Amino acid sequence: MKITPTHIPSTLLPLQDGLRVEALDADDEALTVTLTASAPVACCPLCATPTTRVHSHYQRQPTDLPWGSLMLRLILRVRRFRCPVRDCPRRIFTERLPHLLRPYARRTARAQEVVRAIALALGGEAGERLIARLRLTLSAATVRRLIRQAQAPVVTPPRVIGVDDFALRRRQRYGTVIADLEERTIIDLLPDRTAATLAAWLRQQPQVEIVSRDRSPEYARGISAGAPQATQVADRWHVLRNLREVGERFLGHTAGALAGHHGARGSRPGASSAPFAPRTSSAPGAAGAPPCSL
Repeated sequence: MKITPTHIPSTLLPLQDGLRVEALDADDEALTVTLTASAPVACCPLCATPTTRVHSHYQRQPTDLPWGSLMLRLILRVRRFRCPVRDCPRRIFTERLPHLLRPYARRTARAQEVVRAIALALGGEAGERLIARLRLTLSAATVRRLIRQAQAPVVTPPRVIGVDDFALRRRQRYGTVIADLEERTIIDLLPDRTAATLAAWLRQQPQVEIVSRDRSPEYARGISAGAPQATQVADRWHVLRNLREVGERFLGHTAGALAGHHGARGSRPGASSAPFAPRTSSAPGAAGAPPCSL
């Protein structure tokens, strides 16, 4: 089905200055959009000299984000230009479309951002399955490569951290996870849960003021050695656990005294052994009262 370009808002297409929509064609599975580069001048990527000398034309077909249930196919017609500077090593170059597509890229810039976000959130196999639901073709190996190529975010030095252990191999090998409690993010993983390893890490973080930990003596020694200026606090889960254990011990110690007090109260003359004695009613018709005569 042929569609005129005016039927679709330009905000739904990855357009930029110097691009023109030539044709739109839709079927049951995909929407095909043909774009043509129309900028009158292009600049050499090496010497930045503008030129209008067109060498040739060629087509690119990058992958873009879907339109609802339809796959979006882009047919991009771009040009090669001649550099007018004789000493420039780049004699022929292709025009650049930085907001749409990077050189040699197979996906548009916005599709690349979405795929990278999915890769960082889910990883290889799970990321591949979700990307396939978005009608994008990407293997698990490519997803893992995107993770390795991603730049690490800039981390603000933590002030309040949490320290806890996790199982690398259950009941055999454990590591330590360190989280920034203000940013609610994991900032580092340590290969074991010894005091020496934690102390070495804390010596590189002199700005740490508060450390939340469990009741491990190894962590207590490591924090005292590596960050003596930091205040050690128990995390919320261990505070509640400590409260429960103290309550259980208190009730265990006082259970006998409470039972003896209850038994002594029941042995007094006239006292009932039941916690609550039934109240005797004096209303007419009650037990022990003469019946009413009509």
